Amino acid sequence: MDVLILSNAKDVQCMNITLNALISLRNAKNVTPFNIVVIEQQKNITYDGVKTLHYDFKFHYHKCLNYAISKTKNKYIVMCNNDLEFEDYWADKLMIAFGMGYRSLSPYCRRSHKVDSGDHLYEGYIVGVHILGSCIAVERNVIKEIGGLNEDVEFWYSDNIYGEQIKKAKVKHALVCNSFVTHTASSTLNTVANMERRRITGGQKKKYQKALKNLYNA
Repeated sequence: MDVLILSNAKDVQCMNITLNALISLRNAKNVTPFNIVVIEQQKNITYDGVKTLHYDFKFHYHKCLNYAISKTKNKYIVMCNNDLEFEDYWADKLMIAFGMGYRSLSPYCRRSHKVDSGDHLYEGYIVGVHILGSCIAVERNVIKEIGGLNEDVEFWYSDNIYGEQIKKAKVKHALVCNSFVTHTASSTLNTVANMERRRITGGQKKKYQKALKNLYNA
């Protein structure tokens, strides 16, 4: 399993958000082995004990993830924001669900989800209900089958268009209600400079609508 974390450590506070996620990952008990990769916007920042990737283009959520996916090779990929806290056995519970034949999953966020937690799965494609945009686990072959993560939107609606991509490809997705992470805040977005933030958020609904049209007319 490759755990991919997007980060923008533009100052100490922002770096600490990513470091807290890494500490949480390392401290959480799991039998499942995983390889941690940080996709860092700041070219002078690397992280001890994990692979750090840098990129030469403007921040773009799916483009960054597609780049990281091309540089990794494990069968399963977990695509993460940097503002997550991981609980014991989160990865093991996802692997059990993969073993049941699911190919796309999200863990349960105690802060975000309103459905009951427990030893069950909740199938569907609704963002915020079945899909936790800040943490999606997927079989690598699925990314190939859908032609890569859609890059028509830059940040907002990335999780929505992913859900539509896998829905069209008939890839079942489920919320794993006994695999726990906490999305602490929208820190990935909050650490982007104001001008850059306006660029990646402005007009995204129209871009998403265009992406949907292109997806279903392909």
